[in-house]
This record gives sequence, structure tokens and C-alpha cells, in this order.
Amino acid sequence: MVWDPANSFVAIQEHPADAAAQLRMAIRHVHIKDLRLDRDGWKYVLTGEGDFPLLALNAVLQDLQYDRFLSFEWEKKWHPEIADADIALPHFARWFRKNCA
Repeated sequence: MVWDPANSFVAIQEHPADAAAQLRMAIRHVHIKDLRLDRDGWKYVLTGEGDFPLLALNAVLQDLQYDRFLSFEWEKKWHPEIADADIALPHFARWFRKNCA
């Protein structure tokens, strides 16, 4: 399955560890993004600058010995107010190398 843990975190406040305990080996692809809750709702933010527990997600994936696909998700088409990909993608790469590699 394709797992987008931030979506279930926003929709039903499901922590990545709880979801992973149920999904385990069915996970084949994981979307990674960060979001921040403000008075208007959830907003996309640069990786590591939001409220989604990215480091906990990384720990869960390590515990599962996950060795499949990770996909940085940046929905500029649907959220034109967010930073351009030429800012977001290098920012993600730096964050990922520092925190997950």
C-alpha cells in the first residue's frame, strides 16, 4: 500500500506508530511531508518546520526495517501559496540527510 501518514495524522490524529503497527509489511511506498496547524487549519510547510512528527515516523520506519520507497510530497499545484519546488526540494534533501540518512 501507499501510506501517507500525514493525511491520517490530520484527519484522525493517528500517530505514525499506531498506523504502522497495523500496516506493517503491507507498506510499499511512504509519502513524506510536513504540516503546521494554525487558526485556519493545516498548512504545508518546509520539512521539519511543522507539527507532524517526522522524526517519530523515521523511527517507526527504522523499527520496521523499511527499505522501500519514500516520496517527498509537495503539492504546489493544489496549494499555490507554498514555496516553490526549487526551495522545498533542496530543503527536504538537507533535512533528510541530517535526520534520516
